[in-house]
Amino acid sequence: MKVIILAGGRGTRLQESAKDIPKALVKIDGKPILQHQIDLFLKHGFSDIRFALGYKSNQIIAYLNGRYEYVVETEPLGTGGALKFASSDLREPFIAVNGDII
Repeated sequence: MKVIILAGGRGTRLQESAKDIPKALVKIDGKPILQHQIDLFLKHGFSDIRFALGYKSNQIIAYLNGRYEYVVETEPLGTGGALKFASSDLREPFIAVNGDII
């Protein structure tokens, strides 16, 4: 089953923690939030992961280093729009999570 991680947000409520980086790259316990999510999904057998990116997507793309699929919004679509955009080619059930939760 595919997992879609919505990681396009600006992190405005995180203020200084996410000043120059997307909130999915904010470190918690020494590693980015999105890495905590990746590790958890891999631990439970989910390896088909796609990221829906937006704000400062180049930083997340560099972090992912070609290991996972991603789509990039050209304009902010909000949660529903990002999910629709990221899943438009999928015909089977999938798991979707926000990229700023552990």
